[in-house]
Amino acid sequence: MTGTHFQEAEEEETTDIGPLIDSLKCYIKRCPNEILFAVADYLYLEDQLDLCLVSRLFKYIGQDRIYREIQLRRPLDSYVKTIPCLLRTPSSQPHLAKIVKSLQIFPISREVQFDLADFLSMPFGALSLLPAESYFINEPILTGYLLTLLRGLRRLDIGVYLDPYDRNEDDDPYEEPWEVVYQPVSHPLSHLFGREMGDKDLHAIPGLQNLRELCFRGQRVQWEWLTLPLQRIHLYDKAYIMSPADGSVRASKTLKSIEVDIHCSILMPQSRDFDWLPATLRKVDNLEEFEIGFGHGNSIYGYRSRPTRTQYGHGDILVKSMATASSTLNFLLALPVEEDDMSYLDYIEPVTNLRHFTKLKHVAICQDILLGKQYEQSNSAPITSMLPPNLQRLEIWYPTVAAVTRWLQQLLALFNGGYLTSLEEISIHAGTCRGDDYEKFSYTKHMFPIWDQICDAGINVGIYVSDGYLNPDWEDEEYDPLALDIVQHLTLE
Repeated sequence: MTGTHFQEAEEEETTDIGPLIDSLKCYIKRCPNEILFAVADYLYLEDQLDLCLVSRLFKYIGQDRIYREIQLRRPLDSYVKTIPCLLRTPSSQPHLAKIVKSLQIFPISREVQFDLADFLSMPFGALSLLPAESYFINEPILTGYLLTLLRGLRRLDIGVYLDPYDRNEDDDPYEEPWEVVYQPVSHPLSHLFGREMGDKDLHAIPGLQNLRELCFRGQRVQWEWLTLPLQRIHLYDKAYIMSPADGSVRASKTLKSIEVDIHCSILMPQSRDFDWLPATLRKVDNLEEFEIGFGHGNSIYGYRSRPTRTQYGHGDILVKSMATASSTLNFLLALPVEEDDMSYLDYIEPVTNLRHFTKLKHVAICQDILLGKQYEQSNSAPITSMLPPNLQRLEIWYPTVAAVTRWLQQLLALFNGGYLTSLEEISIHAGTCRGDDYEKFSYTKHMFPIWDQICDAGINVGIYVSDGYLNPDWEDEEYDPLALDIVQHLTLE
């Protein structure tokens, strides 16, 4: 009976799925390539390599996912043979070079071995970029040659560094690699291409002709980069943009987004380290998005002073540096990039004047720069000058319940009176290192009628927290942290 039972089950199963399966048809081939590409995205690199060995179709799909985005994440990953090996593939297989859309690479100014056969296989255009009097090839030069091959490149994340092992007599010979600090070179373009490069020379590099996003890690960003057809540029670490030798040269009209990681001392009145910022924005005609991340870490930003009780900073200093973009900017983000210590925000005076930014529709800003640590209407600027008149979306980060609820009451009165009528959404992003946490906001909303009044006026209000801080207890409808606090208090009593 057991055998009969299994036989009947098999027949029954075959009967159910038989009409759906045809052994003479290959359903993989009938599947759209977009779905196969999506599946390949979930594979690890090793599995994508194996995928290329299955068939011509899967080789095409695997290679597309392998070479579309190439990453050498930090200088320590760029071992001596890494860049020559990376260069060999697009040099010998041009069809793979066309696939590469994103490149992250950090060459070090050091000599590397490069086979004569590989050298002779370079096209004439690449050979012309090499220094005339050079008896060896270093990594930045090979990287410059690589950029001549990647004609389809859209995103470049690059930093050129000095060789930390080019030691002086006073250096510690036993210093470990992870203790080494990689210092950026002073003139990246001349290291990449072996000579000084003008904007016309840079436009002649095939891999830069279609570049849309540049992420630069280093120090000096030569102005020639900004003449490329970029749409977005992100400056990391201590990078700053050098003024062009010709004052009449302007940035490309396609450049619409700039993001900078910068030291918090930019908010201090006497700081002169950031004069390059307004000078740069003055030459960007169509800037629409500006994102600025504050930090204070010595390892990243160097040793600079920061706002303290005896030396306050002010949000208006930042606003003044962006004044030249007031007629075009529609998105502004001003947030800390380091959450370990944000105590310097205690000594920042809030902004008082954004009303001249008439096209600004989306603002993401921390409470300390917008409202101050403790918002008091009598001591704060009026909302009519504090916020841009055509604002549609506002994000407040690291807020406190007391300050936000008081401020929302003033905002609602102005909204009902006909001001900020374009405002559609307010997002409250609760933090864990500063301000009140998500639980304090979410579980005390019923105590403040202003939340419902804002929603009834037609403004969507949301309270958010980063995914890394989600608490599984929040899914429990009976969970109430305030009740637990009361029980603990009574227990102690």
